[in-house]
Amino acid sequence: MPRLQACTPCTTQSFSTSMISSTVAPAASAAPGAFARVLVGSADPATAPGETLSLWYYFIPAGFQLPLHHHPGYQVARVTAGTLTFHVVAGSAIWVHGDGSQETIEAGAVVALLTGDAVIEN
Repeated sequence: MPRLQACTPCTTQSFSTSMISSTVAPAASAAPGAFARVLVGSADPATAPGETLSLWYYFIPAGFQLPLHHHPGYQVARVTAGTLTFHVVAGSAIWVHGDGSQETIEAGAVVALLTGDAVIEN
């Protein structure tokens, strides 16, 4: 159950295998500097009945803190600009550094994901 918060303006691309049912406002209608989440595309893969693959684009403004949450399936996120402070509340996640090296981050860890870094949650 990771908890995310931004310490500088941050944009991420997120790929998820879980069904996401909330509505999303187009980026053009988001106020400048506001949190925005835009669905890039989704599909229902024949090899995973009942699952939906989705690609999302997020803009997380400086100082914005996402509420404590978890994802029912795998979640892969990559920081495309800025720095994202990532707090693992329970379980673990894989931190993929921009150079391709990886490390496991355990519950209680707080890390700063930099541009080019990614995190894999399960």
